[in-house]
Amino acid sequence: MTVAKIYKMKEQKYVEPKIEYGDPEIVEPIRADNIFGMFQAISVIPTVTPKSFADQIQIYTSGATYRVYVYDVINNTWRYATLT
Repeated sequence: MTVAKIYKMKEQKYVEPKIEYGDPEIVEPIRADNIFGMFQAISVIPTVTPKSFADQIQIYTSGATYRVYVYDVINNTWRYATLT
């Protein structure tokens, strides 16, 4: 360590963290039995680019076919997993 770095470390002062008072915001937890109500159920394969994170997950149903589509933001394409 150089003398300049040691001197600079001595100059730094402790800053007291700011504490905010008031009622904390209570966020309801997401229950597993409610998760399917969060995603849009569709009957056509998704082709549009989603605008929000919630739009990146789609549940596809067509007859006896059930799939979960997830938008791949790296490759800009939809990927799916078949549900049984």
